[in-house]
Amino acid sequence: LATVSQRPTDIAFSGRTDYNNSSPPLPKDVAISSHRANIVQRMRDVCRERNITCEISTERMAPSQYFDLLKRTKIFVSPFGYGEWSLKDAEAILSGAVLLKPGASLVDSAIPMYTPNETCLEMRPDGNDIGQVLEWALSLEGMAVLQRIQVRAHEVQSGYVTYGRAVANPAVLQGWMDFVERLKHALADY
Repeated sequence: LATVSQRPTDIAFSGRTDYNNSSPPLPKDVAISSHRANIVQRMRDVCRERNITCEISTERMAPSQYFDLLKRTKIFVSPFGYGEWSLKDAEAILSGAVLLKPGASLVDSAIPMYTPNETCLEMRPDGNDIGQVLEWALSLEGMAVLQRIQVRAHEVQSGYVTYGRAVANPAVLQGWMDFVERLKHALADY
């Protein structure tokens, strides 16, 4: 993996901002579209105001272009979509980009990939603090922390790359056993 300091793009986003697929648009689609468009606009504003190198794509990218983007990016922003988790979170981490997740500390995941300042960066769910987060992250002190996050996140995420590795993890196994217990109780109630 290229170190964080070797990556020319400070911050990137790749994804949809318009989820309004039905007529009239469903409330959930309006909320998701608004959340993602707001985060992307804040990114644009902060990058322009603070002279931060930024790449934003709201159009579908060819896979080779997308993975090239991840490999040259220091920080990848991944707002919520139809859920808090996104495959892009794992792809960014495995490509060596540091994940910036709105409300990361609120996300409950079997894969411990949303621990702020350990496996990712966090901003407010509304993105209002993205400027402060980026200013700190791209400072000399912040870059040292980004490098630590990159290494730790890649190490953690690599343990879940295959099904065999994932199910060998005690946290995943415990989650499965907890689910089985809930199933037993649910079936008893039928």
